[in-house]
Amino acid sequence: MNYKNLIRFIGCIEYFECPICQRSMKLQENSLICQSGHCFDISKYGYVNFILKSKKQINYNKQSFENRHFILENGMYNFILEKIVKFILGTSSITNILDIGCGEGFYSRQIQLSTNKNVFAFDLSKDSIQIASKNDKDGLIKWFVADLASIPLKNSSMDCILDIFSPANYKEFQRILVPHGYIIKVIPTKNHLKEIREMIRGYLKNPDYSNKPVIEYFEKKLKCISREIVSSKFQLMPEQRKAFIEMTPLLFYVEKEKINWYDLTYLTIEAEVLIGTF
Repeated sequence: MNYKNLIRFIGCIEYFECPICQRSMKLQENSLICQSGHCFDISKYGYVNFILKSKKQINYNKQSFENRHFILENGMYNFILEKIVKFILGTSSITNILDIGCGEGFYSRQIQLSTNKNVFAFDLSKDSIQIASKNDKDGLIKWFVADLASIPLKNSSMDCILDIFSPANYKEFQRILVPHGYIIKVIPTKNHLKEIREMIRGYLKNPDYSNKPVIEYFEKKLKCISREIVSSKFQLMPEQRKAFIEMTPLLFYVEKEKINWYDLTYLTIEAEVLIGTF
C-alpha cells in the first residue's frame, strides 16, 4: 500500500464513524476499523468504500465522470470555483470541509490546493471516487464512497459543506456541521446550458426550468446569508462539445444521435451560489 494513501486517514478517529454502529473508527494497517470490529479497507487508489449494498448507476458511469473531468479541467467552471474559494479564504472559522456528491473531485482538489483546508469528499459512485483519488497527486484529501442518507462522519465534525450541483440532505447536514457552520449550495439557473435546452426542447418534460423551489426549500431550512448568480459564456471546441454532450444529465434520456450538434458552438454556464447556516 502506498504510504500516501494511508497518511490521509491518520487522525480519522476524530471525524469518521462506522456506518453500521456509529462508533469511532481508527486507522489500523490498511483499513479503518471501528470499536465494534467493523472493517473497511482503504483501496490501492486511496479511498474507503462505506457503501454496504451497492446500487448500479446507469447514467453516472465511468465514461460520464471522465468527460466531466475533461470539461472541468478545461476551466469552464473556474468562475464558480473562484467564488467558493473567496468565501472560504475570507471565513476564518472554516477548517474542515466536506464536499458531498463530489463526482470526480475537481472542486475538492482545487479548493484544498487554494485554501490548504482539511477536505473530505464523497460520492455514491465508486467510479467517480476512483478517478478522484487517482488524480489527487498529493494524497491530501480524504475520499470515500458513501450515501447521502447516511454520511459516516461524526456529529459536529465539519465547518463547511459544499453541495455543488448535487441533492441535499439537510437533516444529515445539520448533524455533521458545527453550530453556525456553513452550507455552500450551487444550483443551475434557467439560463444554464440554455443553448442545449433550446435544441432539445421537444424532449424535455419541463422545458422551462426554474430553480425557485430549490431556493425556497433552502431558505426554509437555513438562514440564507448570501445569494449570487455567476455566469459565463464559452466558445466550444469540438472535443469540449463532445464531452459536454456525453456528461450532462440534461441529455441522459434524449436520443442524442438525432440532433445536429454541430450547431452548438457556444454554451452558457450559469449558476446561483447560495450560502447559509442553520
